[in-house]
Amino acid sequence: GEVAAGLEFERKLYILRRVATHRIRYSGNDEDALFYVSSLSSRTMTYKGMLTTEQLTTYFPDLSNEAMDSALALTHSRFST
Repeated sequence: GEVAAGLEFERKLYILRRVATHRIRYSGNDEDALFYVSSLSSRTMTYKGMLTTEQLTTYFPDLSNEAMDSALALTHSRFST
């Protein structure tokens, strides 16, 4: 049914991400070696960045949109000691 079709689509997106990442990263172009896709899903948006709190809205302005709903947020801070 609909759930099985959704899972199959998610599997295809996962395979697409893996194949594209491999082909681009190992294309022979030095800049392409840095290519990385953190996630590719029809259900979940993933944001990843090494940013300060003040930089979040500059890099990810849609997070300030009231229509945007989030179930989870993870952050990590590292301080020099």
